[in-house]
Amino acid sequence: MPAHPIRRLLFDPPLRRASGLYRLAFAGALILALLLGGCTPGGTRVAAFDSLDLRRLAEPDGGEAWLALPMRKWLGTRKHVGYPEAVIACIAPGCPNRLAVGIFRLEGDTAKRAERDLRNPQVLARGLAAQDDGDPAAPAIEIDIAAHSLDDLSGFTISMRAPQADGRALHGAAIGRREGADLRLILAVGDDPQVVRAALAQIHAEAF
Repeated sequence: MPAHPIRRLLFDPPLRRASGLYRLAFAGALILALLLGGCTPGGTRVAAFDSLDLRRLAEPDGGEAWLALPMRKWLGTRKHVGYPEAVIACIAPGCPNRLAVGIFRLEGDTAKRAERDLRNPQVLARGLAAQDDGDPAAPAIEIDIAAHSLDDLSGFTISMRAPQADGRALHGAAIGRREGADLRLILAVGDDPQVVRAALAQIHAEAF
């Protein structure tokens, strides 16, 4: 049986996989995790994210690699679901803090479910816990989730860890707002919860 997607996120360094909001969180995390997996050589800096420079969030060590992708142009739109607009990530093994942040635009029922989960993140927590019930023999994954807001925008912070993951944890944060029929969402994923929250706040202030 394939490993549970959350467990793989915790156990497979570098991060490789993830599985809207609870599918959305992991669909987004899939893109972010792939970027965190080191697909670009160390020392490479590509493009910019609306002139945004997240390097100030981490101490420069000469080895970090920042990658910014205009995802909408590459992936197109899934009807009634939405699309990622852009992703920025520090993906080199030498990154002081592995970090990826994406902006997503959601449509239809996906937007409604995501808005519900942003307003009441315990719904998301129950959905993630239900996903983890597939293998009774596997140790339970610890999921800590809490409401988080910026200005008048609702969202959450989340941390996930497993007992056998040598202390490793995956931290995330998200906020969103309605724009007409759509929901626009920022999702940040990384190793350090403070850096994740700082990145979320910076994207919100400068590019949202």
